[in-house]
Amino acid sequence: MDEHLGIAKIAAKSFADHRLTKGPGHSWRMGRPNTGSYSFRVTWCPGVLVVSGDIGSAVYQVWPSFGTLWGAIDLVDQAGFDYLAGKSGVREEFDRDETVSSLVRYAYESLRHGHRESLFKRLCDEYGGDPDRPHDRKEAVRAFRDDDSLTAERVYNITGDFEAPTYSLPASARWTYEALQLWAATMKAREPVWHRLWRRALRERDTLKRLARAQKHFRPTLYARKCSGHDFWVRVSYEHQGVQCERMAAVVPLIVFGMDLSKVGLWRDQGSSCPLGRDSRDADFTPVKPSPAEPVASPA
Repeated sequence: MDEHLGIAKIAAKSFADHRLTKGPGHSWRMGRPNTGSYSFRVTWCPGVLVVSGDIGSAVYQVWPSFGTLWGAIDLVDQAGFDYLAGKSGVREEFDRDETVSSLVRYAYESLRHGHRESLFKRLCDEYGGDPDRPHDRKEAVRAFRDDDSLTAERVYNITGDFEAPTYSLPASARWTYEALQLWAATMKAREPVWHRLWRRALRERDTLKRLARAQKHFRPTLYARKCSGHDFWVRVSYEHQGVQCERMAAVVPLIVFGMDLSKVGLWRDQGSSCPLGRDSRDADFTPVKPSPAEPVASPA
């Protein structure tokens, strides 16, 4: 309580000069006419999407993708459940049904492979019966399945295995995700053609700006590197504190308006680099000699 009183005093001083202004934001309701059943509202403000309503509520925060409305719509339309759920702050909860199913499945699989499964003994100790008698094992398993009082702590006490409890995202996380998917699909379906073309033009403009800033290479000697996530590298010389140094820079084909300009020898930096100077590191790179008139095939 003392901490709360301290925060109250600090907040009063910190908020003393705050003034109310109206910020950017939009809100939409989706639902059947004349009923609130399964209806929901999606609210956007820079960096945040909020889902609320009859299906539950969640707050999704992704920056900078949610910095614009259509950036949020595009990301939601493409994102999978696990990714978006991870951006909502929703925590996994003890999944009783999945825990019971996985443990029982493992116990019977072990028994079929000729292993004496200790879980049966533990279940019989908990619910009664002889683990060596098939009928008693089934009864113990049935009691385990029907035990609505199971918690993660109880499962650990029964099994002696701290990894036995299974955790999953709550069903409400799936409801809000599906709501966002419907909202994004509806927004895209209603987007005027002129607006879609305008957004595409902006993306192309931004791409050209990034390409203009990127370091480019014309018909460089390409290298392949062992155990690398990048297909091609080039050797780059640079000066550091008056000393001439070399590094290997990962490169990708220069693509403008869908045209692959590596066919005429134009490449750009991908962003990753590796300093040179040690024999073991230098030996990782193997030269690849492409034909000037043809694109380079990725090394095996």
